[in-house]
Amino acid sequence: MGAQESASKAHPGQLATAAVLSLSPYVPGKPISELAREYGIDHIDKLASNENPYGPSPAALAAMHEALKEAWLYPDGSAHELKQALAAHLGVATACITVGNGSNEMLLMLAETFMTVHSSAVYSQYGFAVYPIAIQATGAKGVMVPALPPDSQMPLGHDLPAMARAINERTRVVFIANPNNPTGTWVPAAELDTFKVFLGKWKCDGKAFASPLSPTEHGVKGSAEAKLIVDNFWQSFTYEEKKTKEHPGLKVNGVWGFDQGSKRFVRAGAGNHGEWDTASAPGWEGDKLTWTGELSGPMGRVPFHHTFTKKSDKEWTHTLELRLPDGKWIPAEEITCKK
Repeated sequence: MGAQESASKAHPGQLATAAVLSLSPYVPGKPISELAREYGIDHIDKLASNENPYGPSPAALAAMHEALKEAWLYPDGSAHELKQALAAHLGVATACITVGNGSNEMLLMLAETFMTVHSSAVYSQYGFAVYPIAIQATGAKGVMVPALPPDSQMPLGHDLPAMARAINERTRVVFIANPNNPTGTWVPAAELDTFKVFLGKWKCDGKAFASPLSPTEHGVKGSAEAKLIVDNFWQSFTYEEKKTKEHPGLKVNGVWGFDQGSKRFVRAGAGNHGEWDTASAPGWEGDKLTWTGELSGPMGRVPFHHTFTKKSDKEWTHTLELRLPDGKWIPAEEITCKK
């Protein structure tokens, strides 16, 4: 019997790809009508189904009724007007907008677009159930990263540093649900994007100017390191300058991150000469982040501006300015750090 004849007599289900045949059917929750009969109750809110217990808004109902007037026409498959509105609202090009029938379809599109049997994708334990299904359907390898422990600030949430370590040359997609379904945990926006430029170890060099912090101008060589702490909400940082004939050396330890109450970046640091500082920043302006604060120690209390500028993923600079008692601002340091 030839292969073509065998295929024609096979059950349709047997002709599916090996990846699809290995899938287990998704088991949805019971419908409300069945739950009502089973438990004898009238009002049911299915918290696991991402449904709005208050129903659609009057504006949405009005728009749906208006759309029914053209229900006899084919819908706009390109969602032209919706893309235009979303692009204008988000400040991006329409080419950056993809529209689908819910998140399931979008996730499957991502998997089919980027993954093959030779690739992999990373997702978190206790993440959205569709992630491993979408990965498996393509034949790709799914890499599940253990979630944060139950006693963490985000119990069973995403462990982003561990997920980053799981990425390799075969990784094509990293699935991050924010907020996560079903644990209800979330990842602060500052951690996801703006502060990741500082993570890691850096070698630094530059110069210090004559100021209340240093009697003479001199060259500076040192190192810096930042890493995530406290369930990824904050970063600890260490900055060291080597001791030389002109300079007694410097070591500063501290923390910085995003204050969700004030909606500002905040930091606090302490140095090995008894000095300490606190500062805040409203946010990034392009590639610049400028801290405004006060340094206190043997030199007294000195207001400062500390500006960090991202040059690339492997280079950033920082400049320190101090305000003298007469109100004049002077440069104190200009440092470049590279990986």
